[in-house]
Amino acid sequence: MNTIKKTTGIFVLVLWLSLMAQPAWAQDSGMEFFHGTWEEVLVEAKKERKLIFVDAYTVWCGPCKMMSRNTFTDEAVGKYYNKNFVNYKFDMEKGEGPQWAAKYQVRAYPSLYYINYKGEIVHKHVGYLPPDKFLSAGQVAMRPENNEANLDLSYKDNALDGDELYTYAVKMKTEGKDYREAANKYFASRTDKELCSKAGWEAINTLSSDVKAREFQLLLKKRKKFMKKYAGPAAVEAKIADVFKKNVVKAAVSGNDAAYSELVTMAQEKVKDKGKMAARIKMTYAETKKNWDLYARSTIDFFDQYNLTDAYALNNIAHNFFLHVDNREYLKRALAWARQSVALENHYYNNDTYASLLYKVGNYQEAMRIANKAISIAQLNEESYEGTETLLEQIRAKLN
Repeated sequence: MNTIKKTTGIFVLVLWLSLMAQPAWAQDSGMEFFHGTWEEVLVEAKKERKLIFVDAYTVWCGPCKMMSRNTFTDEAVGKYYNKNFVNYKFDMEKGEGPQWAAKYQVRAYPSLYYINYKGEIVHKHVGYLPPDKFLSAGQVAMRPENNEANLDLSYKDNALDGDELYTYAVKMKTEGKDYREAANKYFASRTDKELCSKAGWEAINTLSSDVKAREFQLLLKKRKKFMKKYAGPAAVEAKIADVFKKNVVKAAVSGNDAAYSELVTMAQEKVKDKGKMAARIKMTYAETKKNWDLYARSTIDFFDQYNLTDAYALNNIAHNFFLHVDNREYLKRALAWARQSVALENHYYNNDTYASLLYKVGNYQEAMRIANKAISIAQLNEESYEGTETLLEQIRAKLN
């Protein structure tokens, strides 16, 4: 009898100690749920770099009971949610529940919240979800655009690599922040073979901005492969031109003539397009420096050797001549580019430029005709045309 009492006492003690030693988690067969205050949940989420899943329920809610019985106990659900979330159950009518329900505007049950460690909602669903739909909801919450706070934390801790680094760099760029450090880390983590893949092209096209960087030099070297496998010639050439332009503008703004000369040399030696990129660099440099005489001469030199079939680019060049160039022979060349722009794409903006150039060279009758045409296009497309009306008044004053 004493032995039975002693054994029973030891069993109760061991059970009690084991319960006391359990972490602040409870298990619903599939999903594990954290036990503690809401503040403790936030701390845990920050420590684990995870989002919080919150089951906002009431004890009388039938669909809530179905979620607990059918969904939270599912093996696949448990595996996914335990790995990616700090899971938490909240009775909205007890303890912290009413205050939490008021703060997060809980109106129906169950309400399923996905919240970051800052307490910000990143995704939400109201109502019962079977296991497959619940898994899908979790996957939506885990999308990078919904997980920004955790990405910031992980980047600061140097805990991101590979695709996560790429995602973070793109996020920074999208938000208008300095993304170059993150982009450089991403490119440094990729082999040349990886950068020469479709994903590599997408990363270079999205993030590369330095002509001297390894990934851009690789693009120059392997551009035919990129053109053939991942993007057409136009897309690859546009990317190369964009990166050169950014670096030329930077050199011009900083007054770094040595960097400018280096860019011209690099374009001549590595782009291998018979000097076309180098010629465009000279135009961009002169434009940025606002050296309009040099700009005019560089532009005419360019068109003497190469064709340009981009209506928007032709219009911009022609408009620059209208604004900044007075040499009549140069202006006649600009008229040809304006006409070509209109022939390629008949819009208000390039007809306005064409009319302005006609006015500047003294062809007032034709300037009036084209100005009226520009206004008609603007009216049809509900565009503003006050500037062209002012031009018409100037033309009429010359004709009267």
